[in-house]
Amino acid sequence: MHCERIPLRKVKSIRENLRDKGLLKNFLGEHPHDLIQNRLTVESAPQKNISQQPLRNHLDSVYVGNITIGTPPQQFSVVFDTGSSDTWVPSIYCQSMACVTHNTFDPFQSTTLLFPSIVIELHYGSGTMTGLLGYDTIQMGDLIIKNQTFGLSLTEDDMAFEHATFDGILGLAYPSLAIKGTTPIFDTIMNQSLISEPVFAFYLSTETEAGSMVMFGGVLDCYYKGDLKWVPLSKPHYWQIPLERISMKGKIVACKRGCQAIVSTGTSMIGPRKQVYNIHKRFDGYYLQDLYVIPCSYMKTLPDIVFTIEGIDYPVPARAYVQEVRGQPWGLVLKSGAGRNHWAACWEEGAPYRPSCTTADAPKCQPHQHIPPPSGGEGSQRFPQKQPLEGKGKTRTTTILKSIWRLHPGQAQYQAQGEGTTKGLGPQGASGQPGPTDG
Repeated sequence: MHCERIPLRKVKSIRENLRDKGLLKNFLGEHPHDLIQNRLTVESAPQKNISQQPLRNHLDSVYVGNITIGTPPQQFSVVFDTGSSDTWVPSIYCQSMACVTHNTFDPFQSTTLLFPSIVIELHYGSGTMTGLLGYDTIQMGDLIIKNQTFGLSLTEDDMAFEHATFDGILGLAYPSLAIKGTTPIFDTIMNQSLISEPVFAFYLSTETEAGSMVMFGGVLDCYYKGDLKWVPLSKPHYWQIPLERISMKGKIVACKRGCQAIVSTGTSMIGPRKQVYNIHKRFDGYYLQDLYVIPCSYMKTLPDIVFTIEGIDYPVPARAYVQEVRGQPWGLVLKSGAGRNHWAACWEEGAPYRPSCTTADAPKCQPHQHIPPPSGGEGSQRFPQKQPLEGKGKTRTTTILKSIWRLHPGQAQYQAQGEGTTKGLGPQGASGQPGPTDG
């Protein structure tokens, strides 16, 4: 059995960076919890080349790993996120501060890049990442994934990414969550027969910066004791599972009639506001912005929070759900989620829930519309030469696409902003019209 291990490291979260710089209060005011209210609803399904992913889901991401993209390889630090399906990194064409402070992909340097010139949008709460779709070789450990779709950001208009300790995101959820027509990286790994079993697993250490791991193709027995417990998915969209109850000291404190949960490696633990309040009131503390604060001296007396799944109790100790704030004599307990009615029974189980191993067994791929790479072999579609590009947003994106069309007339295509049709940038385009004109 081939099982590839990619080391993960525990880093400072966006929340910690914003707090240290005195920016957290303003950020939380601009990103209210209601922005995550549609996490489990049908409305969150992707439309055309647009994907909705609440930015708050990555506010507490602390486990990141390295990948490389292109030939020769360019390295990036990414969140391996089971709560989303798209993979993207900043590009050299992005002039946002979030890109300036991170590693950026240089398409001009990769000889294996294929480029269909399709514009994409990823919405994160009140912010938006606008970018271009590309195909290139992505390497994770010894896994070499060819012609993998990924996004190259042109604009990132939210300050949170400026303060992130990771460059981009690698999505591991279902194709139904991905940008329409694209294939998530884990599905590509299976399609290219790079692993012997359709399984990936996480081992997340809470004690040290090093030691965490994501495994593809199996679960190494050195990372767990006893037997693995498999839980059927309740919906193949997110990694969504049924919860029976949540209890403390034998008393049910939430999820009394059963509820749903998403297992997400890219987020902290999030729950419905009323149910989280019911847990908070059992501690002697107070609210500070969206968090509950208790004295750190209480840590030794706090009970486990027990999640019951398929009849098995999974205890979460206090050290996993309380975050000690450096330089302060207090800690932060959990965090509350959206309070909308249709979210009333949904939990998102993040890093605090998984002090050990979490596995995901992928069923057979569901058929979905696929955007094929441009024809002509590897490297046939080239980016424009490095040069200053004037304008912002859509205007600047169009400038880049015009440059590509001039280099490769008749090959490039793009998805028109706000429209449902694919337009050609050359004589062979879908619209049958010549490429964009100046002005």
